[in-house]
Amino acid sequence: MKKTIFILSLITASVFNFSCSSNDDNTPEETPGANALIGDWKISKYLFINNLNGQQIGSANPDCSGKNLYQLKANNFLNIRMYKSTQNGACLDTPTNDDGQWTYNSGSKMITFYGDADYKVKSVSNTQLEIESFDEGYVDYFDKDYNNDGVIDKVVTVLTK
Repeated sequence: MKKTIFILSLITASVFNFSCSSNDDNTPEETPGANALIGDWKISKYLFINNLNGQQIGSANPDCSGKNLYQLKANNFLNIRMYKSTQNGACLDTPTNDDGQWTYNSGSKMITFYGDADYKVKSVSNTQLEIESFDEGYVDYFDKDYNNDGVIDKVVTVLTK
């Protein structure tokens, strides 16, 4: 469960819009508008996208993961306040915290959390972030064929401030 929350946290961190400096030292620098993306984010919904034609084929509201708080900070620090689900689907009141680092590649629009979890940033605004999750078997929404065409569909996680 912690891994699931962790990965969802990583998705949220993709809100930041950083680029490498011109001296190629791989130190992220803030780009215009990035300050508006720094803050507290929560998952508002999941979008299911046809993997063949890119069309939206459905959506779902988050369960317990919708209570998770993803705090994105300008220093590439990420704090995730996670709520745990019980086997009967209830959310535990006592959240846990998970801290980590993230990096963002503005060229590929990929965000990486904890050094090894990559996510594609689909869109970012002052109040909403959409990131594409890849093969996230830890959440019920991932790894499914929603339109029964024989192809696993994509899931885009939508977060709001």
